[in-house]
Amino acid sequence: MVDEMKQLYVGMRVPTYECPSGANVRAALLMIACDIPAARKTSGFTAHNSTCACYKCTTQFPRLPNTNQVDFSGFDYSLWNIRSGVENRLHAEEWKSASTPSERHQLELQRLGYFDLVRGTIIDPMHNLFLGTPKRMMDRWVDKKTIGAEEFAAMEKIAETMVLPRDYTKLTSKIGKGFPYMKADDWKSWVLVYSPVLLHGVLPFEMYNNWMNFVRACRYLIKPSITFDEVNSAHDYLEMFCKKATELYTPTILTCNMHLHLHLCETIRDFGPVYGYWLFGFERYNGLLKHIKTNGKDSFEATYMRSFVQNAFKGDYANAVLKSSSHVPFFNILSKLSPKFTPTTTVITLSSHPFRLQSFLLASSNPHLPPKGNEPLPPSTFPLQLKKSSLMDETDYAHLLQHYKTSYDLPDLVSYQYATLTNSFVDNEITKLKFIDLLGQQYRGKNGSASCGSLVHVMFVGSDGRNTLAYAGQVQYLFTHSFTHPSNSNLHLTRMVHDHRHVFAYIKWFNTSSDRSREDDGLEFCLPTFSPDSRHCIVSVHRIFLEIATARITTSRNVSKMLVIALPKKLYA
Repeated sequence: MVDEMKQLYVGMRVPTYECPSGANVRAALLMIACDIPAARKTSGFTAHNSTCACYKCTTQFPRLPNTNQVDFSGFDYSLWNIRSGVENRLHAEEWKSASTPSERHQLELQRLGYFDLVRGTIIDPMHNLFLGTPKRMMDRWVDKKTIGAEEFAAMEKIAETMVLPRDYTKLTSKIGKGFPYMKADDWKSWVLVYSPVLLHGVLPFEMYNNWMNFVRACRYLIKPSITFDEVNSAHDYLEMFCKKATELYTPTILTCNMHLHLHLCETIRDFGPVYGYWLFGFERYNGLLKHIKTNGKDSFEATYMRSFVQNAFKGDYANAVLKSSSHVPFFNILSKLSPKFTPTTTVITLSSHPFRLQSFLLASSNPHLPPKGNEPLPPSTFPLQLKKSSLMDETDYAHLLQHYKTSYDLPDLVSYQYATLTNSFVDNEITKLKFIDLLGQQYRGKNGSASCGSLVHVMFVGSDGRNTLAYAGQVQYLFTHSFTHPSNSNLHLTRMVHDHRHVFAYIKWFNTSSDRSREDDGLEFCLPTFSPDSRHCIVSVHRIFLEIATARITTSRNVSKMLVIALPKKLYA
């Protein structure tokens, strides 16, 4: 399992440096992480408009003819000479005689533990991917009338039909107004969710295809866990995007930021997935700081830290304390920590069996090994409280009964109505969940007309028995159900390994479409109607593969279709 896990996650590859004494010094987490201009100043590198603007490689950029603008073309990464910390340190020694403040500052940093400024100064992915290129491209399309007011109005109408997951920002009005006052979160939603749908048919064919190279790269790069192969694929897409941009647009559109796109792979190989150091979290904390109430006097730091300590780690504390329903005395403490906590509901009992990450990952991606639903889940999965138990709808219950018959190969199971005649029956009592958290990815059942968090992909085995297919559906509700297979069945060993409690999602499936015209863009067509319910509506939560967004469009023949946008899966292991 250890070898398999090494393939699943990019680990931190830490550089090793030589000290004068000959001892090796390993800098574990030492890096300079701030926005790109600030990182340059902190490390003593030149500005972004310099002809020696890149601190990651030795590329020298010319000026555009008759201007002071830098020509950042030349995106053949294989020809670039990557800088090394040793080389950079030697140059700093040579420049010492110049005695400029930035050079002296850089030299002191280099001497401080022989810190590798080249590898240690990261490229912030938030600014590099979402606050640079998307805005640059949109400004160019607007300036050259590639997208006009009429196109923006049509794009807004489609955007109004789109359903996004809860942690993606909605942009309906901003799209219609031409993208004013966009923040990084807004551009992230635009790149990953909106642009593949709304730019199709609006941009010229070559421009759209090239933009999709950037989108494909972002889909890989923003994943909380990423393989080395995915890093390489993202790099290839970015290189194709930058090279084609030099053909489609004038050189003035090219920026140092686009050059740095091709160095992101180096940062990720050194420091791991972008969630560990990009500045989204830092910017959000700035927002939290602004909302902390103070008396307007001194000692703001103490006020802030007191508030922070009181509000941090509530969930961790509750999970550590609330092991079973026997901890009733702690209800008063938990109610103070969380005003929404009420002790009138049933408290979840944690599984006594260990959670195994590798098994969990395989369950969602390999439908040939379908879980039964009672395998261990992460300790942080459940909310602090559950709703009161209820009786399952009779129609839904029929599918649950059939699910157990098939999953456990127990054709003699009977309905609860015949419970007095045999112990081989399935109870109709369930406990519904408002939401469930699977390693940072939160799923919810449909709540009235709101669908955020309820649209998902689940993998199934195709009719040929070999290929796997992702089906789009909507979670109607999540629930737990207790089932202990009969003592006379040949599955008694399974009962010894797993719990009797099962965790399911009741999912309605969208009707499939034969239209495959958008597959190359990572999109699929479905019909905006559900297929008839069956036992396949009962799905173990282990099998939920991805969260999706949807958009409704009308074809030229006035046929209503639904586009499904698969989104990167969160996974905080």
